[in-house]
Amino acid sequence: MLSRRVAIGLIILLTAGSIVQNAFYWNHLPERVATHFNAQGEPDAWMNRTAATAMMLGFQLGIPLFVLMMAWLASSLPSSMVNIPHREYWLAPERREPTLRYMRDCMAWIAVLTSIFMMSINHLTFMANRDVASLPLAPFLALMAAFLVAVFAVVGCLVRHFRIPRQVA
Repeated sequence: MLSRRVAIGLIILLTAGSIVQNAFYWNHLPERVATHFNAQGEPDAWMNRTAATAMMLGFQLGIPLFVLMMAWLASSLPSSMVNIPHREYWLAPERREPTLRYMRDCMAWIAVLTSIFMMSINHLTFMANRDVASLPLAPFLALMAAFLVAVFAVVGCLVRHFRIPRQVA
């Protein structure tokens, strides 16, 4: 797993990119913006341009920040409240800090993936509003699939990492 420092650097860049993206989009959106789309990609909820842009920026910044805060909070929780496989082994005093560090690293990468996903969804929503059309479903589904595969890969790394070592089992 790449370091958390790299992930945090990417989150900072993605945060700046999200701010620039939304500032640019605000100038190019119609006054009434479609903010929700049904299963066929047709718009079914709208907001004014300022509220829609603020909402999307809030999601783009808030969700990855929430993921990072949850990772940080796990360090403050008692071991009984941290849900990982073989918790007693991994959160023993001599392994607690490296275990929590690995969890924070993985959560930082999930925050990066979430930030990229949110920026991409924002772009698809912008394209639908700019072109006064429906949400392009094929790219949306491809993004959703890629995001889920990537998150499951990180979760797989967590599960694999938190096995009991053979010499202990």
